[in-house]
Amino acid sequence: MDLWLAPYISSSKLIYYVWRISGEQKISEKHKMKRLVLILSQGIPSNNSGGPSGISYKLIYGLLKIKRQYDIGYLYSNKVLINNEITNYLENIRPQEKNKITTFVKEIISKRNAIEIISRLFAFYIRTNFIIKAIKSYEKVIVLSMNPWYSYFLFKLKNKLNSTKLVHIYGDHAGGGYDNEIELLYKQNIASKFYTIFTHKLVQNVIENTDYFLFPSEAAKREFFQWRKIRNTKNSMVIYNGIDDNFSYCKNINKCIKENSKWRFTTIAQHVKQKRIETIINALKLLKNDGINFEWILIGDVTEYTNRLIKIIEENNLTSNVNITGKIEKTKVYEYLSNTDIFILCPEIAPFDLALLEAMCFNLPIISSKVSGNIEALGEDYEYFAWTDKEIYERILFFIKNPEKIKEVGGRNRDRFLKHFTQEKMVQNYDELFNRIFEL
Repeated sequence: MDLWLAPYISSSKLIYYVWRISGEQKISEKHKMKRLVLILSQGIPSNNSGGPSGISYKLIYGLLKIKRQYDIGYLYSNKVLINNEITNYLENIRPQEKNKITTFVKEIISKRNAIEIISRLFAFYIRTNFIIKAIKSYEKVIVLSMNPWYSYFLFKLKNKLNSTKLVHIYGDHAGGGYDNEIELLYKQNIASKFYTIFTHKLVQNVIENTDYFLFPSEAAKREFFQWRKIRNTKNSMVIYNGIDDNFSYCKNINKCIKENSKWRFTTIAQHVKQKRIETIINALKLLKNDGINFEWILIGDVTEYTNRLIKIIEENNLTSNVNITGKIEKTKVYEYLSNTDIFILCPEIAPFDLALLEAMCFNLPIISSKVSGNIEALGEDYEYFAWTDKEIYERILFFIKNPEKIKEVGGRNRDRFLKHFTQEKMVQNYDELFNRIFEL
């Protein structure tokens, strides 16, 4: 976009947002309860995603399956969907819409002007106005917001709710907070600097106004407040993420490895520096120098950083050993996990990684960095944490030399998953939290 065109293009988009959202304000009257839990994610809830979108998907479907004393709401475009309206939408969503970037963050930071950002912000303001109109018919509403943009405008417009009592829960699933993750992940052009500064102020406003904080782990909670040097955290809570038990997809349960067969390792991670994928590559180089026959599957979002990873792989003569899949459908992920011997995930920061839970579910031994959420997922006394490339290499070599440990360690990981981290357990914890707040 040329700079001189920005005001005109942005203004036309703004007019379109106003027309679209104000023109069809049809409030659903299908609710049955006097109470509502409204879930606001950062993008379209998807089972093929992690983070807020993945958790929103699992939470919505899980809550709709159980007996509740409240309605479930989700904002889509210009309408608050209630209960089964949500699943009807998610099941019939067009493939091209499901696969697009569902947050506007990546698009915005690539722009060269602030006007584009401001016009989008105004669209959020208009949509938040519609949320207010849609929830007025309820006596009490809990808003579980994983999106600080909606939270910001909800606080500004809260006085329009009249007799409806609103309780706001801010759920943050990013390392150190949404604003901190934005600052770390995106290169600092002019637009992204403007965006980062605004996001810091946005999250600060949420901190000052929210009723409760909700985190996916004690580590995520600790990092969020320590990064801001905040001590008073009495209104903060932790509910661990959970996923479906998809072990039925696993066809290679015994993980029986013959002496001369190919070993299979898998990593699920977005291609960003904080995931420390280069360290894993260096460990695999040491393994290849030993003459070990292996294949490494790298699953996750492709980014600008991917080119650097490919270059390192080529320089270390590992091209024939590596399969970079990009982001793929969950059924394909399960197929790879089903045929994996060792799962490797060694990030710098890990609030609470759903990929780790998937590996635990699939009965896999895991080599992981001893940081934040990984410790809570695997246990403080887990024996196979690793940080350096040499430590990762040594852990892999241990399992290769002691193949019986693959099933033993994997079994313990699965038992821990079943005890603490299933979707049913997560939904139960959320339901209990909502009921407690409604009764206050």
